[in-house]
Amino acid sequence: MRHLTETQAVARIKGNRLVFRPRTKERFDTDVAQFKEGEHVTVSVQRKRAHRSLAANRYYWFVVNLIAESTGQGADELHEFFKKRYLSTITMVVNRTTGQVFEEVVPGSSRVLYVAEFYDFVEKVRLFASTDLGLLTPDPNPDYHYERREAVKALEASA
Repeated sequence: MRHLTETQAVARIKGNRLVFRPRTKERFDTDVAQFKEGEHVTVSVQRKRAHRSLAANRYYWFVVNLIAESTGQGADELHEFFKKRYLSTITMVVNRTTGQVFEEVVPGSSRVLYVAEFYDFVEKVRLFASTDLGLLTPDPNPDYHYERREAVKALEASA
């Protein structure tokens, strides 16, 4: 028998209660049954946020491949470059005794970005292509900027 350490499910709130779709409820109950009887667990509820679509991901790679054709570099290499440039954070550790500071760049991941965050990432890549390489990239669709504004509004509303 497998031993789960985590499970999650999507539900709606109705009458101040969680309401699951029948199949989701069955799967969730099966997962919960894998925990030991009497075991303490943490339960968390948060607003569901949309992840980027496959179309958005295809468009990003279309842009990266345009840049690759223009620069002669590989698309994967450019993807790593853009992740480091736009998604990385700097983590610092301070030795309290000596005061010595250690800094490390922690690479970000585009995989975990939600819709509005991914739009921002793609726009930064497009701006880089335009400003630094003189390469114009087409909008992914006529509603792109409208959808981006709506995604940003939704992100701000959930914060």
